[in-house]
Amino acid sequence: MNSDTKHITLSNSNLTNPKVWFDKLFREFYTPLCHFSMTIVPYNSLAEEAVQNVFVHLWEKRKTLEIKNNVRGFLYQSVYNEIC
Repeated sequence: MNSDTKHITLSNSNLTNPKVWFDKLFREFYTPLCHFSMTIVPYNSLAEEAVQNVFVHLWEKRKTLEIKNNVRGFLYQSVYNEIC
């Protein structure tokens, strides 16, 4: 994992370019999150849909959402919550 996405706080002051930030997160975490999701859901399409939903919610709430510690943990927990 690269250090730019390891610890991040999402707020308007930290998002100089939210599209670049989001693209970076998506590229780094989409595939691993899909693999994780597929360990919970037996159908690839449902597993991918759960991950996509998490990224959609992340984008929609980017202006108000704060992740104070670990973005990786937040994403994995979000995918788990989306499925269960």
